Amino acid sequence: MSNELAPVDQFRQILVSDKVQSGFGAVLPKDVDQEMFTAVVVRAVQENPDILDADRKSLFLACQDAAKDGLVPDQREGALVVRNTKVNNQWVSKVCWQPMIGGLRKNLARAGFDIRAEVVFENDAFQQQLGDNPAIDHTPPALGEPRGKVIGAYAIATRLAT
Repeated sequence: MSNELAPVDQFRQILVSDKVQSGFGAVLPKDVDQEMFTAVVVRAVQENPDILDADRKSLFLACQDAAKDGLVPDQREGALVVRNTKVNNQWVSKVCWQPMIGGLRKNLARAGFDIRAEVVFENDAFQQQLGDNPAIDHTPPALGEPRGKVIGAYAIATRLAT
């Protein structure tokens, strides 16, 4: 049996090093547990080993970006995504941090906002008023009535009571 560590185990050892952990600790919000964050990063790499084939510096920068956002790469709050990027006329696989809707909603809630999104269908009653007193009046047809095709969508953010 070889003494070599599997790539995921090598990555885990680097990730739990004092240098990397102090970097995460410096940017993670107080409400995000550093040990849990690290465990979720390792899990993301286990679920998508192609991440380790990408540029390693970009992987650590993507993890740092996730930490700065106070989100974890769990496919709900965000994801570590491999993208091909042209560098000096060569294509290089790099890891990017991609926040997802769950993470965006979490950060909006941290900032004191709630957000909801709705889809508008062709048979919905929909009125939009712009100007000094903007408003949306959106009423779907009665239950059991066809709504038709999707024709639009909107989101409304409201400040939560403090």
